[in-house]
Amino acid sequence: MAEKGTGLFLGGTEIQLIQNNKFALVDPSPSTFNIEYLVYAAGGTGGNRLTYDGGGGGAGGLLSGSAEIYTQNYYQITPGSFTGLGINEIALTGGNGGGGNSIAGSTGGSGGGGGGNAGISGSGTVGQGNNGATSTTTQGGGGGGAGSAGSNRDGGSGLLSSINGTSLTYCAGGSGGSNGGTIQLRGNGGYGGSSVVTDGGAGGVGGVIIRYLGPQKANGGTVTADGDYIIHTFDNTSAAFITTTFEEPANPYQFRNDPYSSSLLLAIPGSEFSTLGMSNYYDDVSAGVKGSGTNLTANPSGSAADFNAYANTEFASEDYTTSIFLKDSGGWGTLSNTELNFGTNSFVVEGYVQMTERFTKPPFWKVAIGGIPESDRISLGFPGTGTTDMRGRMIINNTQYFSSNLNIAYNLNQWYHVAWVRSGTSLYYYFNGTQYSMGTSSQNFDVATMGIMRGLSDLNDGAAGAWQDFRVYIGTDKGYTTSTISAPASIIEKV
Repeated sequence: MAEKGTGLFLGGTEIQLIQNNKFALVDPSPSTFNIEYLVYAAGGTGGNRLTYDGGGGGAGGLLSGSAEIYTQNYYQITPGSFTGLGINEIALTGGNGGGGNSIAGSTGGSGGGGGGNAGISGSGTVGQGNNGATSTTTQGGGGGGAGSAGSNRDGGSGLLSSINGTSLTYCAGGSGGSNGGTIQLRGNGGYGGSSVVTDGGAGGVGGVIIRYLGPQKANGGTVTADGDYIIHTFDNTSAAFITTTFEEPANPYQFRNDPYSSSLLLAIPGSEFSTLGMSNYYDDVSAGVKGSGTNLTANPSGSAADFNAYANTEFASEDYTTSIFLKDSGGWGTLSNTELNFGTNSFVVEGYVQMTERFTKPPFWKVAIGGIPESDRISLGFPGTGTTDMRGRMIINNTQYFSSNLNIAYNLNQWYHVAWVRSGTSLYYYFNGTQYSMGTSSQNFDVATMGIMRGLSDLNDGAAGAWQDFRVYIGTDKGYTTSTISAPASIIEKV
């Protein structure tokens, strides 16, 4: 490839690309990166007062999504529009509210409300907004919003987004007959005019917000950072979003910092990251997370049907492409109790589980970690044939401890965070962040065999499920003692 300059070189010939009277440099072998975007058009004006109240203006159209875009390209930004190679997102301006003598509201991204005294509402555009409200009284109808249609005098709701790092409402409909005024923010519809006070107000401005994982890969707009994200904000402006060339890091992945890593004995992502030294999707990476030590080896046992890489099941990282899938009574190989010496220590055993098939037999257990015989085990429990509930169980020194709520509903094909905790002598089970007490125990917990989604003795129970981010901590409770907790982020993150 020829040196980049003022044009595109293909076969030694310079080619210029002109778009909207702007020159765009296009890389003949471009890199790509992923973005998220929010596009919102200006809101419609509120209807003017006449004998009766004016209708509220409809919100501007709102479009959001994600896309893969190319480096060294020019993208055109106008209020409510984001276009260029691979992108064509154009939001419609909100419909104006109807005037206060039965004048109809107009159509748009969201429809304007009808003017007071039976004014007909305007229609919204599917995928961008909702209808305004028809007036049934002397008060003007509310304009439609991105979240809902207008109703009576009230404008429709907008939609919340945190794309710019702050949770804000975009594209709400204007109220009918609300003393006019001007709305200057985020595509909202203008208020309708009151018959006794003032005329309708102007609608809010349009804009475009784009974000992606850093480092910065483009120029244009107001550039800010929110954690790992770079954000470009274009508020009521026409400008260029120009992607630049950038180098992917030599290793695009890293182990996420874990403040409890000193107590981490086992960490299995469930996906293979060869750049981090993994050779299989079931490898332990606890030493990598800690920065020292030796990873444990837990080779799968059972038939191939019992233990597989389960594709397209990422939960927390866009780069997790598989999970650990187990069916019936298959399980993992042995880890000695010298490697996982729980004793009487505090501990946390946790992971993300997704059931893909329900049980077809009487009450049954799937072991998260445990030995044979079952004097010491940590398990997921299922009440029986085809039921939609699961619960947590511990067996410590032959005594069983159950979650206080024995019937916790779960859905198939949905990820849940589960955690078994001993804090001092107190035992807890967490399901999707909610605590369930399991009693107390000061007995020695002696686990010689580790298995994930493993049955006890019954084959062909019809149950199947998947795991990701399975971890064992010994010597800490990770602060998992409160009524609710936040589920941990993935073991591995993208740089």
